[in-house]
Amino acid sequence: MRLLFLAKRWHLWRHRFAKWLLVRAVNPLALRLGMIVRESGTEANAMHDKARMRLEVCKRCPLFSAMSTCNACNCYMPAKVQIDHATCPQKRW
Repeated sequence: MRLLFLAKRWHLWRHRFAKWLLVRAVNPLALRLGMIVRESGTEANAMHDKARMRLEVCKRCPLFSAMSTCNACNCYMPAKVQIDHATCPQKRW
């Protein structure tokens, strides 16, 4: 009889510990992770928009070739516009 009592007590405490762990550790971690994902997504969208606008400016330039390269610097422009600190040799962006 005592063994059955201890087994029931063990399952009760195991359930309480799992619930406590979920509330105290897992939920805050999941919330923080969600916040990090949202922030990085916003930053990635901003970088993508900036690169898209730069490439549109390049496409209107007379030095932009049909092979998507710049005749002034010989760079492959779809890659160069992704670099944050890169500049246009014609000072267009």
